[in-house]
Amino acid sequence: MLNTEALINHWLSVSLGGLIERFERGLERLFGMDGRRDYVDLSVEALLRTDLASQAEALAKMVQGGVMKPDEARKHIGEGPADGGDQLLVQRQMVPLAIAADLANAELEKLTAPPPPPPRRRFHRRTVTAATAAPPCRHRHHPSPTPPRAKKPRGNSRSNLSRGRKHDTRA
Repeated sequence: MLNTEALINHWLSVSLGGLIERFERGLERLFGMDGRRDYVDLSVEALLRTDLASQAEALAKMVQGGVMKPDEARKHIGEGPADGGDQLLVQRQMVPLAIAADLANAELEKLTAPPPPPPRRRFHRRTVTAATAAPPCRHRHHPSPTPPRAKKPRGNSRSNLSRGRKHDTRA
């Protein structure tokens, strides 16, 4: 089943298109135009406004391709100008043409520039005196500056002897 917009577009292209073309040629003969240097070209855009989806897609492609300015596309649909809409745009997230060249040059310079030198490390000397020295760490996972003390056996000496351990009398 055909929708209304498709039928109107078919009628405009087949029936009305030929009539408009003949009318333009008749006006050229009436005013003595040669049809090459001087010619009549009637705008049928108002008749094609019925197909809004196709019109929006065509305008978007023209703006994205840098063929038409956003303000010109807005004028086609009856809207007023927008901020920044008076510049041609190209892809790369839709930047103005004047800025696109600067961005490309900046990227090229970044790629061809030598890498920056590594940051210099600065070592600070700290004088350690007896007053500022840290006390020795007593945790098992840190080495201690003093040798470890011998462990005393736990419990009574008979249980340690029965396990094959000798009783340490140095404690």
